[in-house]
Amino acid sequence: MVAAAGGPATQAEETTGMISAAYLVKRKAGMSFEDYGRHQAEVHVPLAHALPGLRSYRYVEFPPVEGEDQLFDGLALLEFDSQAAHDAALGSPEGQAALADLPNYADMEAMRALCGPSVSRKDAFDG
Repeated sequence: MVAAAGGPATQAEETTGMISAAYLVKRKAGMSFEDYGRHQAEVHVPLAHALPGLRSYRYVEFPPVEGEDQLFDGLALLEFDSQAAHDAALGSPEGQAALADLPNYADMEAMRALCGPSVSRKDAFDG
């Protein structure tokens, strides 16, 4: 079990042994949300799917609301068996191709990445 920040571990959470990497993406300046989404779907997602060792991939877009851009335009969540598998995937030719594509549509200074052990919460809702 994993302890929550500042507190003891509970029965509702346990480590899965996998590594999750979350990438918060903002489109590059001057690119429309539609062009961003098209590039994401047609170019970048296939590059991500080609990553060796990738166990799970989920991508969510956040379109403008009432004409106002959101803080980020998308969230990519990738899962690997281990930190070593994640690092090897990004270091592979497929990973290098995916990383090289990012400046084509993403604001590299605005992008944020989180990476660490996955935690499964038994009280999560999957609908």
